Amino acid sequence: MSGRTQSQSQGHLRALSQLAEVRIGHPKTLFRRFERLGVYSEREVVAAAGGKDKDKVMALRFINTELFDTPLSLNEARETAIALGEAFHPPQSPLRVSDQFFASVYRQVSNYAA
Repeated sequence: MSGRTQSQSQGHLRALSQLAEVRIGHPKTLFRRFERLGVYSEREVVAAAGGKDKDKVMALRFINTELFDTPLSLNEARETAIALGEAFHPPQSPLRVSDQFFASVYRQVSNYAA
């Protein structure tokens, strides 16, 4: 999902990924393990732990990312959830959704769903 930028007034759902692995550990240990996959510097990872290497952080590894053919606005995603009788909260992190919501959104955004 993208956040707000100067050129857009709201966020959009732009891709989906499968969560393959969750690791919790010390910042420097996890940084070294996942450095080749990430976008954060070691300093940023340690800062996320409050500036202490003894505190723990969480690393999420995603696979099979698919960019949507047509991004879906958060308003459209909210409307889809309401139509299904579900609550929708804009995701700030990975979010588990119902099979019905996923299928409905996927039909709206992907040519593979046709």
